[in-house]
Amino acid sequence: MTDSIQKAWDYLWSNLFYEKTSLFYDYRVSQEKDGLISTLPCPEMVRRQIPNPCGWGIGMEDSVINNAMMLDTVVSRYLVTKDPALKPYADKLFAGLKLCATVSERSGFIVRSVSPFDGVSHYINSSRDQYTHWIYSAYRFYDSGLSDREQKEDVKNILVSVAKRMEADVTEENDFQLLREDGKIGIVQKMWGQLGAHEYLRLPMFYAAAFKISGDDHWKKMYLSYRDEATVLSEKIDYEKIGGVYPVLQMQYSLALLFDAEDDEIYKSKYRNLMKRASAHYHRQAVLYSKELCKPEHKDDFCYQYRDWRYMPAKFDGYIGQMPYYNPNQCSLEENQSFYPVRNVGDAAAIGALCGDAPDDVISSVTNLCDRIDFDNHYSSAPLNLINAFWLLKEIKKEI
Repeated sequence: MTDSIQKAWDYLWSNLFYEKTSLFYDYRVSQEKDGLISTLPCPEMVRRQIPNPCGWGIGMEDSVINNAMMLDTVVSRYLVTKDPALKPYADKLFAGLKLCATVSERSGFIVRSVSPFDGVSHYINSSRDQYTHWIYSAYRFYDSGLSDREQKEDVKNILVSVAKRMEADVTEENDFQLLREDGKIGIVQKMWGQLGAHEYLRLPMFYAAAFKISGDDHWKKMYLSYRDEATVLSEKIDYEKIGGVYPVLQMQYSLALLFDAEDDEIYKSKYRNLMKRASAHYHRQAVLYSKELCKPEHKDDFCYQYRDWRYMPAKFDGYIGQMPYYNPNQCSLEENQSFYPVRNVGDAAAIGALCGDAPDDVISSVTNLCDRIDFDNHYSSAPLNLINAFWLLKEIKKEI
């Protein structure tokens, strides 16, 4: 393990993890002690769903994704090192994930994050992305050697509750959407119907996970009812037309889980081929993205300091489900190059790692970029994606 990978690990746990909720938040706005939570919305603002029901752009929209990716990282690191000192880290991460999966009164509804101020308040519009990360990481955690009996039972119960929520919500009458917590149509929650080719395996993956862990044949039947069509539609993917890398990483999560859960060798082969196609494309991307970011002219790009979202212009995305969506997402600002470009390198490398590809130039693309980041002057959660890719790659090579 390189010094910069350890520095990234230390930076993330010291600056973005909040002990009271056991959650990783998205960014810090300063290096002060309260720089992680000082600008997060108070419970009353959350209750009123300000600035939007997704919690976009405020620093607590992706805690489930963050915790799940870090749990996946801990699992990989444990499988490589067998270090028992990793168990407390896994416990904390799963505690945060469990909180997000149980805090809602709507069974099977996974919230994006929870307010650090009361440990309860949350936004009502989740996303298929949060569910994908939650389920994949919990599935890996279950048989990792890090989960205890109680945690295994929690994983099983939550996976089944999610499957029940999917079965109830994702119907033609609801436009095949996972509904918001208030029971209305939201955004980024469509699970079937008119989707991108990279999204069709999400729903069958959720059912397959519930079957594999619970042993309930009903969930196998639900998985099989979507499997054929989802696979055919997924094979039509055109990577050149997909915006961003993270959606394909989530497709790769679906494929990796389905490959593990599937007994039919024909479908295992189909899933494997899809994974290999993605790996071949994003292998090149990981190397190219990293080479560009490692150029001297990009040195200061990693030092973007996040601002208080309440004083930033917000894009109005319209009324959805009778609620306004104002989006102050500064991650997408042109001057903020510290998040998406860095995250893309980690995600592209992880796509290959998930199907067993760990060429040296991809490992170097991750470590070289990590070497360029001054963690004393960094504010985003993007290094999480780099250390995730690093340990996934090391898991394949079985070396530290």
